[in-house]
Amino acid sequence: MDEASRQGCCMAARCIAWLLFAVLIPSSATARDAAEIYRTAAEAYKARNWRAAADELGDLIAQHPGSQEALSGYYYAAESHFALKEYAVARRLYQSYLSKAPPDSARLALFHLGQCSYLLKDLPQAAQAFEKFLIHYPSDPLNAFVLRDLGHIEMELANYKSATSHFQRSVTEYPDSRTQDQCRRGIEACQRLQQATSEGIETAYRTTVFPSRQENADLGWREMAAAYEQRGDVTSAVESYCRALEASKVPHERQDRRVSQQPKPSAGT
Repeated sequence: MDEASRQGCCMAARCIAWLLFAVLIPSSATARDAAEIYRTAAEAYKARNWRAAADELGDLIAQHPGSQEALSGYYYAAESHFALKEYAVARRLYQSYLSKAPPDSARLALFHLGQCSYLLKDLPQAAQAFEKFLIHYPSDPLNAFVLRDLGHIEMELANYKSATSHFQRSVTEYPDSRTQDQCRRGIEACQRLQQATSEGIETAYRTTVFPSRQENADLGWREMAAAYEQRGDVTSAVESYCRALEASKVPHERQDRRVSQQPKPSAGT
């Protein structure tokens, strides 16, 4: 074999060796295992370096999705994004965690899922998560916050009676919670809003509906009663229904008067 051939063989051998190295040893030389990434993420999380923790845990989930570390990674990645106020990302991660985690590990994730939805102004989803929490964890101290937030949701939807009920339950069942003042202020706000709404309903009906329905006052009172009932103002609703019953006699009396006041036909007609 001449010199050129020997050099060619050596070059080929070196290429094969490098290929074998790249194929057989990538995990130990370049890629990190799940435990290593998780340790790095945990250190960042403990240091409250939320961005670094979120990035590390994102890598963990992407590179080792089926590992035990990845399951915890979903939760702590969600917590990190929640701390960064990235609520949409956090909500998706909480949902992924809840779809995989055992029920006895779902408590905090479910609670924070409701908070994410509330902060994203997705009130139906927030209410659904909080109501599910009440069902699954009926004696949990976090229910003081769950009931407070449900009260705020119902208040934003103008369901003042339901909102008051949630606030009052939080005050009564969790007297030592720091939500006490917030819930009491919520009750007072609901009372003011309910009163203002009731007065607004009556003013609107008196100024717009009744003037155009002098012959059908009972219908106006019934519509006012229905509006009160929808707002949870039972007392005003009952009063309006009673007035509707009284007014229902008036059209017949007016009709009788109109008939009696019509001129009688003359003898030649």
